[in-house]
Amino acid sequence: AILDLSVLVDGTNALSANWNAGSYYITASGFTGVSSSTNELTCTDCINATEIEDIYFLTVGDVITGSTTINHNLTVGTSTALYVDSGNGRVGIGMASPSSALHIKANVSGVFGQLIIQSPTNSVNTNVAITAYESDGSGDLDQQLWYLGSSAGANANITFLNKQNGTLTLGTNNTTRLTIAAAGNVGIGTSTPSYLLTVGTTVGDNFIVDTSGNATTSALGIRGLANCDTIDTDANGVLSCGSDDTGGAFATTTADYWGSQRAGDDISWSSGFNLDDPLTITGLNVTYSTTTGTLVIPTSADPTINVYNNLSINTTQASTSIRYFDGTNEMVLSPVFEKSYWLASTTIDLDSNKFEDATTTHTLWNPAKAVTLVGLYGKTDTGTLSFKCGDGTNYTESIVATSSGVEDDGSMTNNTFTMREDFVCQVGSAATS
Repeated sequence: AILDLSVLVDGTNALSANWNAGSYYITASGFTGVSSSTNELTCTDCINATEIEDIYFLTVGDVITGSTTINHNLTVGTSTALYVDSGNGRVGIGMASPSSALHIKANVSGVFGQLIIQSPTNSVNTNVAITAYESDGSGDLDQQLWYLGSSAGANANITFLNKQNGTLTLGTNNTTRLTIAAAGNVGIGTSTPSYLLTVGTTVGDNFIVDTSGNATTSALGIRGLANCDTIDTDANGVLSCGSDDTGGAFATTTADYWGSQRAGDDISWSSGFNLDDPLTITGLNVTYSTTTGTLVIPTSADPTINVYNNLSINTTQASTSIRYFDGTNEMVLSPVFEKSYWLASTTIDLDSNKFEDATTTHTLWNPAKAVTLVGLYGKTDTGTLSFKCGDGTNYTESIVATSSGVEDDGSMTNNTFTMREDFVCQVGSAATS
């Protein structure tokens, strides 16, 4: 290297160069620089310039403009405050062996954490976000993958958004706990939710709401149903539907035992269902089973079942009467008191007039309440037979039964019969047809 010793730094102070074997140092009087052999500038081909103006000596406060390239590792400050691993393209803050593109290691206490992203203005509505993109074929930004930060510039909301047609998951203990599917369904305990909210687990209860005994707050509330605008449970476990918000109006407990039940849709019980008070049902469809399902009606009081249309027991045949299956045949309980006894048959000689002026009495054996006579029906196998019925004092008009059958309205004075009251029929003469 050629150094002109007559070069002046500021026109008065001389710049001198000294060199010894293996080391070079520059001494400049009157300004701060490399001033002695103890502050040597030692390098091999470390200063390379085509023109003399490409070499700059900086003092405190000077600024480099333009591009600067460092082809070696760079350490700034002590304790590896900033370290650049040029060979692997990694930057370490607080460590000299970064494992990723940016590796931060710092012991920062308090709420600030190890990484701060700050908005440029004094406003909570300023966008501050972290986002991820995929690269295009040239390595430049392409589609946005996800976004975490303030949502728009008009509010202080925080958004964590998957920008692509994929799921968003949260988990603990290396296991997915919550899944938001691409279509918007949310799954807790399942990675494939089929509904807007799907809760599932193989252990314990699926869903529990606990208000810690606060009776003034609903433990569970559902709003906006078409036929039941609200469903609520209070701290006592009472489930109410719509305006039926009083205790026991709509409720289930471990005993399935409450005073009144109301429902607008199907109800299913896998075990017994017990009632103390009246049960009002506006629509009931029961599929019977020979092994499960029991409806228990208390016998301590007078049980009553009111049927306004059809009632079928153990049979699918509907009619205007009560029908049941006795194990062999399908039987009918008529709403009128009929077929109490037969007065004539093909085994009786009608010409002998065996029933002439005969009287037969039948005692009502089981109606818990009064029975009203609403009609009579008479039929013979052959021939005709006259009869009338009553309580022994008051009778219906005389009816002539035929083989085709005859109905009568059974009108009479005092046509109501109570339990164990006699029901009397007087039979007139029979004649062949």
